[in-house]
Order: sequence, then C-alpha cells, then structure tokens
Amino acid sequence: MNSATSSAAAGVLPEARRAGISSVIAVIAALMALLLLKAPLMSLGFAAILIVAGSFLLFDPLLYLAIFLLPLAPMIELDGIPLHDWASFSRVLIFVGVMARSVVEGDSLREWLWKGRFAQWMLLYFAVAIATAAVVHPLEGGAARSLFRLASYVLFYYAVAGWIKDAARLRKAVTALLVSTIAVCLLALLQAAQGSFGEWFERLYANQSEIIPPWTGRVSSVFLGVNFLAGYLNMVLPLALAVQVMAKEAQLQIAARTCFFLGVITLVLTQSRGAYIALLAVLVMAFQTVLKSKTVRLRFVTAFVAAVIIGSVISYALTQDIDTGAAGPSTRERFTTVDETTAERWLIYGAAWGMFVESPATGIGYGNFRSRFNSFTGDAPTDLWDAHCLYLKVLAETGLPGFVCFFALIGSALVAARRSWKESSWLMERILAVALVGGVTTVLVQGMVESLVDLPQFGSLLWLLFALYFAGRRIGQSGPSLLGSAEI
Repeated sequence: MNSATSSAAAGVLPEARRAGISSVIAVIAALMALLLLKAPLMSLGFAAILIVAGSFLLFDPLLYLAIFLLPLAPMIELDGIPLHDWASFSRVLIFVGVMARSVVEGDSLREWLWKGRFAQWMLLYFAVAIATAAVVHPLEGGAARSLFRLASYVLFYYAVAGWIKDAARLRKAVTALLVSTIAVCLLALLQAAQGSFGEWFERLYANQSEIIPPWTGRVSSVFLGVNFLAGYLNMVLPLALAVQVMAKEAQLQIAARTCFFLGVITLVLTQSRGAYIALLAVLVMAFQTVLKSKTVRLRFVTAFVAAVIIGSVISYALTQDIDTGAAGPSTRERFTTVDETTAERWLIYGAAWGMFVESPATGIGYGNFRSRFNSFTGDAPTDLWDAHCLYLKVLAETGLPGFVCFFALIGSALVAARRSWKESSWLMERILAVALVGGVTTVLVQGMVESLVDLPQFGSLLWLLFALYFAGRRIGQSGPSLLGSAEI
C-alpha cells in the first residue's frame, strides 16, 4: 500500500472511537452466540458481516484471533448450504474487508496485488490451477473444494500483508501464532494423558466420524490426522527457534521457548518419520545460522534433548498396550520395517507419475487426484488420503506449468529471505527470514512423503508465513516511521 496514506493505513483510531467499536462488536458477538442456538444460518450471516466490518476498520483483535484459530477447520453442515469450510471462508471475508479499506483510501490495487516476484508467481500458479481444474477439464467437486481453499490461502496472504503495516502489529501477530501453537500442543498432551483422542475431539469431528482414524497412541490435537499435526508443528518450530535465540524481548522469548519445548515433545508423540527428518534438516540449517555461539548452542541442545526424552518416554508408555493390536503397525515396526501403509504409498506414487506422463502439459486438473485415482489403478489402497508426495501431486494435477509456477513462488520467497538474512539491519525481518526458510524447508522435505497443502490449516499457515515475512520486509525497508518503539 502507498506510503502516502501511512497514517491512515496504520489504522490508528481515537481511543473513544476504538472503545465504541469494541463495545459494538462485543454486543453483536453476544447476540450471535444466542442466535447460534436458534438460527445458525442467520448467526453465520451476522458473523460474516462482523468479520468484513472488523477487517475494514482494521480491528486488530480480529486479525490476532484469526491467526490464533488457524488450527481449527471444522466442517459445518447447514441444510441447503453447500459450503462447509467456514474457516477458509472467514479468511476470504477478511480479505474483502481489507481490500475495501484499501479502495476507500485510494491505494493502488495493482501495486498491492502484483508487486514483487513472489506475488506474480503466486497469481500465475493460481491461474494455472484454475485453468487445469475448470477450463482444460470439467470442474469436479473435489477440484472446486481445492480451488476454494487455494483462493483462501492467496487472499489471506494479501489480507495479512496489507493489514500489518508496523512493527507492533507484526510482533503481536507472531505472538498470536506462538500462543496458538502452545494451545495445540497442550491439547495433544491432554490426549496423551487421556490415552485417547478425547470426547471433545469426537464432538469437533462429529460429522466426519467415519474417517476418524483409530487411536494408536499417536496424538493429533485438533487435526484429523497425526501427520497433519506433525507438518503444522514443523512449520512453526523454526519460528519459535529463531525468536527464542534472536529476540530481545523477554515476553516474546518466553512464548517462543515454551512453544518450541512443547512443540518438540508433541512432534515426538506423532511418531511421524517424515516430520522427524524435516526437523533434522531445520536443525542443520539452524546450527549454520542462528546457533553459532557455544553458549547458545549448549542451552538450546539441553532443552531440545530434554524435550525429546520426555516425548519418547510418553510415547513409549502410550504405545505399549496397543503395539500388538490391529489398529496399525507397532512403534518398532514403523521405524525398522516397511509396513503395509508405507508399501501402499509406492502404488500411489506410481499412479501419480502415470497421471503426469499421460498429460504433462495440463495434468489431470487441480484437486482431482483422489477422484481420478480409483479409475486409474482399478483398486484403491485402504489409506488413501492424497498423493503422499507434494512434488508428484503438483506434477500430476497441474502438469509442468503448475510445477514450475509453484516451485518458482517457493524459490522467490527463499531468495528474498536469504537476502534479508544477509542484508537487513532490522532484527525482526531477519528472524522472520530464518523462520520462513526453516518452515519452507520442512514443507519441501516432508513433502517427499506427504502432500498437505490442500489441508486448510496447513495451507493457511504456509501462506501466513509468507505474509508475515513480506510484511516484515516491507516494514524494515520503510524506515523508523513504521518500526516505532517496539523492541524485538
């Protein structure tokens, strides 16, 4: 957004006006809670209006709440309404409010939406996804759902990057993400204490009970899959690592250390092999960048080893009674043999490669992998969630054009982050650069055995990391007027 409107863009309102807005929003929220019991559709309508209005007014608690609730994505079914993913829809509404404010203030939408190589590659990838799913091939239900989610990621990126225009907001957004992840870990530890997913989990996914996996001693927190939780944690842990080592503010450091310690324990409890390898790659990178001091290394390694030991002990206790059950392979089998689930993935990989070879220019259509898999092989495995490989999924669904655009947008973000690490004088920008490189590294490494981008929590978090970094980069390049007095 233009610097000419920096004072207005900062969203600074008189205290009396802000207090009035807060009171109105509180009253509307209370009415919505009452309506939810009698008229859920009307309540959701009021919520949509409230989200757009709050975004237009840049009511900051709404942004932090959206970040805090990022791990939640329940499917809400209402009679006559085909939309179920209301969490993704809420992020679209946030963009609508932020864009409306930008239009009212006379900002250049072209500069906001198209400026920078990352934004250009991102929009090109989105265009390729639309073309393959709805132009080259007839639009199918799975493709429509996936396109909607991809649109929500892209629009959420623009909303966050357009909303966060100063250091204070950026710091609070980072804090909201760290605190949210702590809550996710605590719920996972609650599952470990209960020895089950818990009644609250079953209520959260009551309308998807048929696909809830059996309890095998592996926690999932608020996610429907164990590997989903592992992938999500892996994207946040690099941020927590960078903040706890580099930040100067005590409160932020405490949040980051708590998040990292609990995050490592929880990651161990997922028993996700791909996630373990991805985290190891991040640690190798960290020792070459932020963990160079012997004192810092010793303190970090001590806490990390303690977290791994605690997680391993809890995991061992959880799996002792069910290792020999029919729910799945034992812990020993998972790490010493090729179990049936792993063997099934080779069938999936072969099918994905075959889909790409048959149509290398356009693929089978974005979001169509699951619907095409059975007809392609004639016999689906029992554990078919997706392609189980990010690279093969992108190739199979969008062909070479989509593959080039997707990894070009990833590459452009990594190049920018590397430049920030070397050249930026603002500490927060360098922290977010490390966090972005680390988070994307886990996506690329775990992406060799998982494909989680279509998961709304995972995809939204990835694009949130992009938005936080580029917002920090813009603030760092804008000078003292936006940096304020916030001590990072």
